[in-house]
Amino acid sequence: MSEEGIACVLEAGPTYKVLSTNDMGERCMATPAISNGQIYIRSDSALYSIGQPHN
Repeated sequence: MSEEGIACVLEAGPTYKVLSTNDMGERCMATPAISNGQIYIRSDSALYSIGQPHN
């Protein structure tokens, strides 16, 4: 995640390979956090949770 809000999706492996980039449309000054199958991304104005909902 860049400060400009661009998230890069990388392939797991011995070589660096960008699979995609995603523009959040706003500044992101925090490192994404992972917990219980969710990815949390904090921007200047919101907190996003990405993943399957838990029951």
